[in-house]
Amino acid sequence: MAEGTNLDLIANTDYLSIQDEKLLKETEEKEKISIGEGIKLAAQQEMILPSILKSFSQPQLEPNYDFRLDDNLFEDLTKEIDPSYWDEFGNASSKQQAYQIRQRILDAQEANKKLQTLGFTGTALRVGAAILDPAALTADLVTFGLARPFIYANRASRYSKYIRGGFVGAGQASLVTAPVVMNDPTRDLKEIGYAAVMGGAITSGLTRFLGPKHPDINKFDAKSREFGTATERKNLKEEGLNITPKGEKYFGSDKNPNINESIDEVDNLIPKNEVMIPTRQVIKDVQTGVQADELLDNFFDRLNITPTVAGKVRADKSFVLRKSANPYMRSASEKLLEDSVGNKDFSRSILTADIQKNNYAATKLTSFYKEYEPAFRAYLKEIGKNTKLARYNLNDRIEFSNLVSRAVRGEVTDIASVEKGSIATKRLFKTMLDDLRKDGVTGAADILDNPNYFPRHWSIMRLQDVQEKISEKKLINFLKNSLVKGSSNLSEVEGLSLASNILRMIRTAKFSDGFSVDRVLNTTDETQLRNLITDYTDLKENEISSLVKVLLKPQPPQVPARLRRRASFDETHEETIDGVSIKFSDLLDNNTEGVVGAYINQMSGHVAFARVGIKSKEDYLKILDQIRKGYELPEVAKKYVTKTGRIRKDFELDTLETIYKNIIGIPTEKNITGGVATVARNLRKYNYANVFNQVGFAQIPELGNIIGTAGVRTFIKYMPEFKNILTRAKDGKLSNEFLDEIETLVGGTGSNRLVDSVINRTDDFAGMTTKVGKIEKTLDVATRITSDFSGFHLVDTLSRRLAAITSFDKLARHATGKLKLKPRDIKRYKNIGFSEKELEDVFRNIRKNSSFVEGGLTGRKIRRLNVDQWDNQDLVNKMSLYMNRHLRRVIQENNYGEMLAMGQDGTIGKTLFQFKNFVMTAYSKQLLHGLHMRDLTFFMSFMSSTLIASLVYVAQQSIQSIGKTGEARSEFLENRLSPEAIGAATFQRNTFSTLIPAFLDTGLYLAGGNPFLNYRSSGLETNLLTGNPTVALGQKAVGAIRSTGKSIIDDEYDFSKADAYKWLRILPYQNMLGIRNVMQYMIDESDLPRKSKW
Repeated sequence: MAEGTNLDLIANTDYLSIQDEKLLKETEEKEKISIGEGIKLAAQQEMILPSILKSFSQPQLEPNYDFRLDDNLFEDLTKEIDPSYWDEFGNASSKQQAYQIRQRILDAQEANKKLQTLGFTGTALRVGAAILDPAALTADLVTFGLARPFIYANRASRYSKYIRGGFVGAGQASLVTAPVVMNDPTRDLKEIGYAAVMGGAITSGLTRFLGPKHPDINKFDAKSREFGTATERKNLKEEGLNITPKGEKYFGSDKNPNINESIDEVDNLIPKNEVMIPTRQVIKDVQTGVQADELLDNFFDRLNITPTVAGKVRADKSFVLRKSANPYMRSASEKLLEDSVGNKDFSRSILTADIQKNNYAATKLTSFYKEYEPAFRAYLKEIGKNTKLARYNLNDRIEFSNLVSRAVRGEVTDIASVEKGSIATKRLFKTMLDDLRKDGVTGAADILDNPNYFPRHWSIMRLQDVQEKISEKKLINFLKNSLVKGSSNLSEVEGLSLASNILRMIRTAKFSDGFSVDRVLNTTDETQLRNLITDYTDLKENEISSLVKVLLKPQPPQVPARLRRRASFDETHEETIDGVSIKFSDLLDNNTEGVVGAYINQMSGHVAFARVGIKSKEDYLKILDQIRKGYELPEVAKKYVTKTGRIRKDFELDTLETIYKNIIGIPTEKNITGGVATVARNLRKYNYANVFNQVGFAQIPELGNIIGTAGVRTFIKYMPEFKNILTRAKDGKLSNEFLDEIETLVGGTGSNRLVDSVINRTDDFAGMTTKVGKIEKTLDVATRITSDFSGFHLVDTLSRRLAAITSFDKLARHATGKLKLKPRDIKRYKNIGFSEKELEDVFRNIRKNSSFVEGGLTGRKIRRLNVDQWDNQDLVNKMSLYMNRHLRRVIQENNYGEMLAMGQDGTIGKTLFQFKNFVMTAYSKQLLHGLHMRDLTFFMSFMSSTLIASLVYVAQQSIQSIGKTGEARSEFLENRLSPEAIGAATFQRNTFSTLIPAFLDTGLYLAGGNPFLNYRSSGLETNLLTGNPTVALGQKAVGAIRSTGKSIIDDEYDFSKADAYKWLRILPYQNMLGIRNVMQYMIDESDLPRKSKW
């Protein structure tokens, strides 16, 4: 054979001549490595330290989000690479990293090839390197104790080690395996997850229930060793390796021991109770060969959660799931929902998806409006309009919003203010996309950077307007032309089919914001695409299947996702059809504020879920499936066999589904654009404008919480700052430098008025429907007027900012030693999430980096935390979330998990419980939490709230009496300012009374008695039945119509002042101070009889 003949070619030839066989043998001997070289290679491949050093030696490359693999680069990268590893290149975020991955694969392939020349010796060297790995041995000495220094090889026999290791073993096992896998792309990443799940559920149960000296511990140890050696033998045989005589002696014969029998005996030693469910589940998985799942292992890492408190008197969402008999449901609730009361041991370490979404969304929305609102006011000046009423200027705001969206999409504008608004909008979308990528949200890495990106929210109303001018066939053709123009390699036929199907999806969308054409066009995974279309449209299953076939053109499996073709619209496309000029943007919702509000609502949910481990809908469904399996466990299933149990199980699963929808930004109401939902929504808005015009008085007693938590001295110290606290500069920043830093840091605290725009509709799933008529737009303006002139925004802004600045001031004084850190303070810090180390690190960074100013009579004040200079930005993020959790209690803001578990998510529930959500949540968040803490802070908060409530009530009644004259005024004051009335009103309005007044008065109402605590600032009754604003509005309307009708048809019935008040009470703003006083004066001074003589 000619010199240079390819060995691989010879090896794959069916017939070899004697000369060829000789050449093959000689070549194999030449390529065969020495035992010494094999030891070196095995150590590099199997041991941890070389892998870690190798990873450190490689250059740390910055990701380039514009990088995309093209065909030529992909072809070059995959030369000499086994096709089974091609998908590794999909992880590259730069050209340099792609070649770094290529080199790692080549090195691993070469090492494997050389070790294979040693035959079984090469395999033995691998096993030996893993067994004698010093790093692994050191870790296991710590894990198992000095009496157990031996460690089985991770690949050969890991089960005995994992069963005996317990929780510490899980962390160590994952740590041991990870560096090796990461530096060898030819290994399966499942090794990391498998090591974690096998190590994570054993020791915590046995040592807790049997005790370290229990005789069964030795039995368990022996059986686990037996189980491990049997499993090791099985694995080696499955790898095609022969057991040597020496191995037979160590591993035992094929018949001894039997693996299943070993597992059963080990399982029998584990206590049969609910806490040990995860332990026995691991054993079962090993027996059945189920591979570990990294997602489930990480998400359900705390199946035995810390108990909460006040279980017999709670009905909030968090507690309903935390008291589930299913350990997987309990674990999920701890990750997803805020607990309003807290753990039994006062701890609160987990940063839930609930609090993460609220903090992230509020921070992003505030940052956006700090730039956008000054731009809008500048626009009003440019067109010669008054800026003082900018907040209520609906038409100009809509026009500005449309201009900004067009500028973002790429239309040229010469209006400076519009350009500023577009810059703020672009910045928001860019930073949020960066966060989605950073937090690993599935698909985010594949989204191309686009400076002109603006979410496409199709407007049903605009589509209808266009179709009144052209036929549907021509509209589909228009969409097809835009698709073909904006896509690469999309044929006319494919474009026409795609355009037709997209139009169908838009028309069957459950709500306009939830459905995103961009996401449909960019999704390459069939399961994700089906879930997306199912969640957001009403298409039937066969229609979805047909559409998926159109959207997902088959691609070779080895082609990375980034190389797969995507379709896209050309947003600059325009045509003249039948003499009508039509632009693509004419079909879209161009309301920048509504689209931004909706985008933040949804994307913040994705970020929050990703931060607790759920990075896609598929992840959620996998977790949900595991939870469903949890109900099938024998120890759990027996608790749900009765009819009541089955109802409870369904309720728990339904609650979990509403949690997912709420966090991800999907309305929990069915058919949000339907007639019933629209009428109910408008009715709630009318109720708000009708009775909520003195709500500011109800908020003031919450200042008692600030006094209780921060202290009287700190509260007084910042009283001279009230004006400064409320002032915002023209550039959107707060005048108080420290507060401006806090506002960015902690969920935009005190910025509700800034972000509460007339057209962003953040109160009802912003932008979820474009079917907003003139009536609803008018009601949106009306509710904003009520929020401003009722004192709601004034008191809310002042109290939230005051709570923030005093709380951080107290934190700084604890850090610097100016205020003694007492045990109750440590308990309070622990209750919002701080560990001892985290608190000390925060204190150290405050001492090192913060700046202070001397305040004269008011004492030393903190000027800035300077968090950008802290040495640990992850600590900054945790501190902001912990403090946000604290501030949302001091001046109450509801988290989803803290709300009542039933009745508040649908259309009917939202209407029935209107204005009750606050007190229902306060029951557990204020009263039960305070009773749980039982400290001086709670006592001071309660007493301060009581004092303030009484003073505010007296002041409110005195102001309300203005306008009343003569006998009417005297009677009013006598009834309202009697000692009994003041006492009852003080109790009713105390922050910590919560639901008690409602339950007392409801009982009296049902028993036929008179209400005792009927002193709500809204004027509504306190009982839960007739105190509903919709019921009350109906009663008032019926009474007004009835009395007026009587006065018309019955000559003996005189229309009276009392009848005039009935009509007054059904009008918007009827109880707003000023309007109320004037109307009272007009009615009282009229010639109408005081009461009808009939």
